[in-house]
Amino acid sequence: MSLVSQKLIRTRPDSDFHSGEGIEFQQYQQYVSLSDALDNVPSPDTYPSGESAQKRAAWKEAYLRAIDNAWKLGLDLLTHSWLENEVFKMFVDSRLEELRRVRSIHVPDAVIRLNHILLNSRAHSEGNLDRAMELVPIVADERYFVYPTFIAYGGTRLEEYLDGVRRVGLALLEAGRNPNDLFIPGQKR
Repeated sequence: MSLVSQKLIRTRPDSDFHSGEGIEFQQYQQYVSLSDALDNVPSPDTYPSGESAQKRAAWKEAYLRAIDNAWKLGLDLLTHSWLENEVFKMFVDSRLEELRRVRSIHVPDAVIRLNHILLNSRAHSEGNLDRAMELVPIVADERYFVYPTFIAYGGTRLEEYLDGVRRVGLALLEAGRNPNDLFIPGQKR
């Protein structure tokens, strides 16, 4: 998202947040927060391996905190049907179509970026592989309207996401764990 659009969203005056436009505005703010959080996760390549134990610990703490923040914001956006609210049904068909198109661009991007961050952080927190696998049923769950965004308008991002899921599964196997155990209630992790 461009800096101009981020500033515009953040500086819009609080109006009637119970209207369709007000709720839409709040949901765009939610996406900007998630996008910022994803952007603020440092690359694992920046790990200060040659530095003191204190600097390495501080880096790791900040890194994992940034991932936790992105994870929480991502779950919130994905599990609350972002831009698929019943209030939007009052919009004209062309506006509903625009909102669906926006979802089809930004939801797959957020899922793929979050999955990538979780996978690449496994050296610092193997539990993030579990989180990456927790995204799978969220993406597939019809209540959240996530899966259709990957294929809407001829979208091709589903293959990219599934490749990321495959890489997470392989990383779990390399760690001596069975990815399927994450989907069976009561299984030890």
